[in-house]
Amino acid sequence: MKGPTLPDPIPSGVFSINNITFIDGIGNQTHDLSQYYSSIIPFGDIVSDIRLSPDSSPLPSGVTIDISNETFVFTDAIGQVAASQNVELEVETALEITDAETDWESRITAAGVVAYHDFRNATEVDQFRRQAKIQNDVSNQGDGSVRHLTSDGITGGGCLEINIPAGGVAKAAWIRPFSALTGATNGRGINDPGTTLRSWDVVDGTNYVGGWKHDYISHVDEQPAEDYTFLGDEIYIQFRVKISGTRTLSSQPSAGKLIFIMTCGNNAGSHITPSQEIVFRSQRNRRLRAYTNFASGWNGGLTDPQASGDTSGTIKQPGGAFNSTCIDQLSCTSCYCYPTDEWVTVYVRLKPGHNQASSDLNNPATQDTELEIKICEAGDTTYTTIYSKNDFVFDFSDQVRAKGWNCFIPSGFMNGVEASQTFFHRYDQIIYSKQPIACPQA
Repeated sequence: MKGPTLPDPIPSGVFSINNITFIDGIGNQTHDLSQYYSSIIPFGDIVSDIRLSPDSSPLPSGVTIDISNETFVFTDAIGQVAASQNVELEVETALEITDAETDWESRITAAGVVAYHDFRNATEVDQFRRQAKIQNDVSNQGDGSVRHLTSDGITGGGCLEINIPAGGVAKAAWIRPFSALTGATNGRGINDPGTTLRSWDVVDGTNYVGGWKHDYISHVDEQPAEDYTFLGDEIYIQFRVKISGTRTLSSQPSAGKLIFIMTCGNNAGSHITPSQEIVFRSQRNRRLRAYTNFASGWNGGLTDPQASGDTSGTIKQPGGAFNSTCIDQLSCTSCYCYPTDEWVTVYVRLKPGHNQASSDLNNPATQDTELEIKICEAGDTTYTTIYSKNDFVFDFSDQVRAKGWNCFIPSGFMNGVEASQTFFHRYDQIIYSKQPIACPQA
């Protein structure tokens, strides 16, 4: 008798095998396998290579697996065939990550993780919402563009959405420092895993985020001064993003912002520090593009060689899979482009270098900021590198007491240009870590 249908391909895991008895062609019992309780089937191996616990013995002589009919088969000494009876196969997933929740838990409990969000709580959105003029907007008194969505997400039953309305703009953003925060203030109710916990005592209508001075990622020679604090000299950021298909319509704004990596505040209490920010663009043509210093600044194009903007002849996605093609033909064949209406994982490694305050791209002492951007699309289990360059030049002079970054900001800012049709940016599973983060496996 056949057991349940086996998955294809067979995943790694523990397969329980119970009550297996083989009867030969003339009715004699030949092998009772009920003494064996499990076997390990490595992913991708031939099913007939199964070995039985507890002593890892092979299948008895003459016993094979009929993959197409999903049965064990015994062929006796004279060639007569009898299918197995009372076969039960049960798959346990203890040895393989086969669901998104288990996968998420494996990543957020890994060494080095400082903080994370998967938006299973609306308060994870509320605590970090900010809108111009209103300032911090915990109670969502602004335009409602930054919101908790329960109809989408990977784990936890929710995600962060930034909605860009037809005929309008998104006026708010979600501004989250790299700091490990207490459960009482991070919106999750559970302390972040980072070693130095801080309290995010945000108050509606105040510029609380603009005064946040903690947990900068800076070069060891450029550590924060006075009461500004240092988290480390390198950070790994992983997030999952979904961009709606209506973003790509020809009538939509050509370019806006998808992500800022910047400081939470400068000396004047503002959260705007464009000289040292890293911006991931939201583009109508879907191309992944990162820049600094307004893009048009002297070092704004994060290209190879580094230049101002998308200078002709420079590699627009340097060091990765499109290094030889993403130059002046900027199609989605020659460059990496985000998919639409599906979740994609973006992985960023940042290691800030020395400050170069003047417009000099050729100073060897400051050619040392490292940036890597990698991608996992749906179904991928390994990263594809899009950017990898270790000699970028950065101007950190916007924040004289802290030359680096301490904030991650999902955004829907379209440079003031109104949307022709409503579209969205959605975000889920955001992780900050001081060590590499694995590509999601589910």
